[in-house]
Amino acid sequence: MPDLKPKEDPTDFFNKGGTIEQLMQCINQTSEVTEKIDKPQLFDAWQIIDPLAIEPRDFLYRDYTRYYCSLLVSPGGIGKSSLSIVDAIAMASNRNLLGAIPKQKLKVVYYNSEDPLQEIQRRVIGCLQHFNIDQSEIKNYLFLASGRDQDLVLSQGIDNAINEQNFDLIERFCIDNSIDVLILDPLVNMLGSASENDNSLMGSITKRLSMLSEKCQLATVIVHHTRKTNQREMSVEDSRGGIQLVSGCRSASFLQKMDDDFATKHNLEAHRYFSINNGKANLKPLAKQSWFEKISVDLINGDQVAVVVPYELPDAFAGVTKQMAREVQIKCTEADPPYKHHYQASNYVGKVIAEVLGLKLSNKSDKAKISEILKTWIQNDVLSIEEEYDKRTSREIKVIRAGSVNPMVMA
Repeated sequence: MPDLKPKEDPTDFFNKGGTIEQLMQCINQTSEVTEKIDKPQLFDAWQIIDPLAIEPRDFLYRDYTRYYCSLLVSPGGIGKSSLSIVDAIAMASNRNLLGAIPKQKLKVVYYNSEDPLQEIQRRVIGCLQHFNIDQSEIKNYLFLASGRDQDLVLSQGIDNAINEQNFDLIERFCIDNSIDVLILDPLVNMLGSASENDNSLMGSITKRLSMLSEKCQLATVIVHHTRKTNQREMSVEDSRGGIQLVSGCRSASFLQKMDDDFATKHNLEAHRYFSINNGKANLKPLAKQSWFEKISVDLINGDQVAVVVPYELPDAFAGVTKQMAREVQIKCTEADPPYKHHYQASNYVGKVIAEVLGLKLSNKSDKAKISEILKTWIQNDVLSIEEEYDKRTSREIKVIRAGSVNPMVMA
C-alpha cells in the first residue's frame, strides 16, 4: 500500500486519509502469486540406499566414538583424573597402556578444570616415566589446559544460559588443530554458579557438547562426580544431573572402589584399587571386571605422583599343582571319619588343604584362598559334598569325600 511504513497496516492507511477505492485499486493491481513455495520437509521418506555407503561407527579408544559424547563417573578420590591422563597418553602415543588399543595415533585435549597446569604436567611426566615413553611421542598430540588459566565456563547468568562464546573458543581450537578426543575433567567446575543437580541444565549442556562433537568431528569425554549412594551398589545413573546426563551420552562408565572386605581378605589396601564398569549396576563377577591399581611414582624433582596401571586380582590357584589336588583327594578318601565341610568343625577339610598347600588358616588372605579353592574343586568334582547322619548332633551334616574326577588327568 502506498505511503505506509514498515509494520504499518490498513488501519494506518485509513488514518492517513486512504479510501476504500484506493485500497481496492491496490489489491486489483497486485499480481497473483502462482509459484509453489516449498516448505521444509519435517521427515524424510525412505529411499533406496547402498548399505556400504553408510560409514561404520568410528570407535577411537575403549568406547570413545567420534561424533559422540561418552560419560565417565566416579565418587571423589577413586582415580578418575589419574585414569583419564593415562588414557590421554595412551591415545596420543598410540600405545596399549591399560588394556585398550587406540585406533591410531590420536590428537587429544585434556582439560582439567580443578588443578593447576604444573600439577597436570607432573602427572603426565610420572606416567611417561613409568611406562617408559619419550616425550617426543606425544609432542603435538597431547594438549593440556587448566581451569585456573582458561576458565571455560559452559553456562552463565541467573538463567544458566549456554555460554556460546566459550563453546565457540573450544570449537575453533579443536577444528584448527584437528583434535580427535576432548576430555573435560570434571564437568562440575565448568558450570559456573549453576547446580550440577539441575537436570534441565545438564540435559542442555550434554546436547550442546554432542553438537560440538559432531561439528568438530571428535569424541567428547565428560568426567563427572556421583552423588552419595549410601553404601549401595553404584550405577551411572548416580551421576549428578541424573538421567539427563546419561541419556545425552552414547556410552557411560563408572569407577568402583574395591570392596573393603574383599581387600582385607587378600591383604590389599582397598583405596588403591578400582574397576571400570560399563552401563548400569555391574553384574560381572569380580574376576571378570577390568581392574586398576594406583601406584606412586617418584619424579626426578623429588615429587611423587599417582599413576594408574592395570591390575589382576589375586589368583587363588597360583602355585597350586595337580599333584597337590590329588594329595588332598587321597587324604579325603582315607579319612575316617570324613572331613567336614563347615569351617568351624574341628576336622574342617580346609585344614587338610592348608597343610598340603603350605597355607595358614589364621591368615585372612590364605583363608580366602582356601575357601575359593575348595569351592572350585567341588564344582569340578575333584571333591564332593555328601550328607551323613551325625550321631553326636542327631542330624544330617555335610562331609567332604573324593570326587569322581582325577585331577592328574584334568586339562
